[in-house]
Amino acid sequence: MELLQKKKFFMTVLAWVVLGSPFLSCAKSGGTSAGASAGTSASPSGMPAGKSAVTLKLGIWDKNQEGGIAAVLEDFTAGTGIRVNVELTPWQHYWTLLEAAAGQPDVFWMHSSQAAGYIANGMLMDLTDHIARSAV
Repeated sequence: MELLQKKKFFMTVLAWVVLGSPFLSCAKSGGTSAGASAGTSASPSGMPAGKSAVTLKLGIWDKNQEGGIAAVLEDFTAGTGIRVNVELTPWQHYWTLLEAAAGQPDVFWMHSSQAAGYIANGMLMDLTDHIARSAV
């Protein structure tokens, strides 16, 4: 899978994660598994020879969702070889980080109260076509 295809696939998976996030906190109680907490990455499995590892940065603000997201990302990494570093930033600093000139995550968790401004400024990618073409 090409790098751009992997990123698109990840964004599709992430869209489903975000849509299902209210249910994720129930999926895995008792915290995160080793190697899946903020700032760490799930280990890839079976990267093809000669391919460089892809690592994406995912920004979230809700500590309560971290365990569920980590569980989904473990499966995602196992299936794609793409590692994802989860960066937890508290709500009060999260939106400032996204507006900063540097340090933004590759993929970030959006809240409905903030979406209108990002949509109006063309900062969010419409995933409709990507999801329609996806085998997911």
